[in-house]
Amino acid sequence: MSTGGNLDQFWSLAPNDLMAQLGADPGGLTTTDAKRRLIRSGPNRLHPHRHTDVLTLLLAQFKSPLILILLGAVMLSFFLREPVDASIIIAIVLFGLSQS
Repeated sequence: MSTGGNLDQFWSLAPNDLMAQLGADPGGLTTTDAKRRLIRSGPNRLHPHRHTDVLTLLLAQFKSPLILILLGAVMLSFFLREPVDASIIIAIVLFGLSQS
């Protein structure tokens, strides 16, 4: 497969020119070509996406300065014996975390 031409703007090439640069045929690859490309390039697979668990996502939310300020306000509200205010702030923080 020779890609001697410039494929940076492949969309601007005529289909026949593009197929010639890619070493392709309108009828598709032969079995031999497909095996050769598989050996040279490897299988055409996407890498699996790393799964992030809920705990990691929850802890990542605490990197936000706004969340940390609100949690500081919760502690200050409890310290000043204002549990209603603290509860409202906690509800706001939890609502914000559930939206993420």
